[in-house]
Amino acid sequence: MNKAEVKDPESTISYLRKTRLFGDVPTEYLSKLVDISEVMKLDPDNVILKEGDPNDSLFLLVEGSLAVNLSGKPIIKLFRKGDFVGEMSLINNKPCTATVVADSSSVILRVDGQKLNSQRFLEDDVSTGIFYRVFSMILSDKLVLTTAKAKDYEAANKELLESRQKLQKAYEESLEEIAKRIAAEQELKRHKEHLEEIVDKRLSYAKQAQQNAESASRLKSDFLTSISHELRTPLQAILSFARLGIDKIDRLDKDKIVDYFGNINTAGFRLLSLLNDLLDLAKLEAGKMDFNFQESGISNLVVNVLEEFGALSEQDKIQFDFQRPDPEPMIQADPFKLMQVIRNLVSNAVKFSAQGDIISIRIKRLPDTVEVSVSDQGVGIPEDELVSIFEKFSQSRRTTTGVGGTGLGLAICKEIIDAHQGQIWAGGNSDGGAVLTFSLPIK
Repeated sequence: MNKAEVKDPESTISYLRKTRLFGDVPTEYLSKLVDISEVMKLDPDNVILKEGDPNDSLFLLVEGSLAVNLSGKPIIKLFRKGDFVGEMSLINNKPCTATVVADSSSVILRVDGQKLNSQRFLEDDVSTGIFYRVFSMILSDKLVLTTAKAKDYEAANKELLESRQKLQKAYEESLEEIAKRIAAEQELKRHKEHLEEIVDKRLSYAKQAQQNAESASRLKSDFLTSISHELRTPLQAILSFARLGIDKIDRLDKDKIVDYFGNINTAGFRLLSLLNDLLDLAKLEAGKMDFNFQESGISNLVVNVLEEFGALSEQDKIQFDFQRPDPEPMIQADPFKLMQVIRNLVSNAVKFSAQGDIISIRIKRLPDTVEVSVSDQGVGIPEDELVSIFEKFSQSRRTTTGVGGTGLGLAICKEIIDAHQGQIWAGGNSDGGAVLTFSLPIK
């Protein structure tokens, strides 16, 4: 690592003063922190942490930017003064789970983990407060977001253990059966093929159980990576614009202050929307979402949703093509939840539509079901993604146009439709674009 260490305590304190965490901490406590830390100046491309290597230090970004890579692929970029790396591997006393590289000429503060954990540093309340102030901002969001999922993974692990116990019992029973069959040679020959079939099935069950465990581990990693990024982005925007407003309050005109508050408000609504989606999805998956089923005319629900998009369609010159069916099909459904599904499908269509495009909504009555389809003239959905787009945090590779999204909307739609004993699927539009359809039983 090509680095230059800054040994002067006064210089180190000066660097600490630049960060959001230590700007208002008294000098005497910063001096204590200096005793267990060092400031390092890094050239671009320097590796700070390497995946798989042990780590006993915590790194605070003071200047420049850092790239965080997982399995060779970039997952996040740190550029805000006060961002941390290496905190989880330090707390868990485990090897690093990511590789961190300096993107540019950077300055970082390295805190010695062994000295940080010593009683000498935590001998008074203020020092303890500094320690928890450093970690609470990093860990609080991770702990809150993973608590809900921890119960699901615990239940899955319990179910897996029970399956293994059943498999072990079945295996022992098969050994007893084999021992009995050996006593009679003719009996063994007669049932040989059947016995091989049983063994093959049990081996298949064991392989499937292993694959399920590996899949659960991958899903957990994907979930933590995706949700950390999705929550961090609007939160960083809120903190950044709030800090700019505080720093420049005496020099800004009213319009600029309103602009900052507007950005904070937008990021706040984005964060609230993501949290609401997470809570809805968790309730749906746990079977704890309340449904109020009643007889409903599905055309009225479509009209109510389209009225919500009226101003947006006029602004973007997008046309909605919808005709009420005659007679009106009546279904037993929760109108509020069903409008949430229709709203998600129409919102997706609007995202991928250009000015002047037409979004078509059709209701089709079949003998036992009613089908509702929403089609657009956008970029469409690749054939190999028609099923996966309904999975959590799954987005089409064609969403790189900047339309954004969390990858939760269609997953929530599928859970709601499943609760109505219906089906939902995706397909292609003959005129270009995509068609998303769901069906519900009439009775």
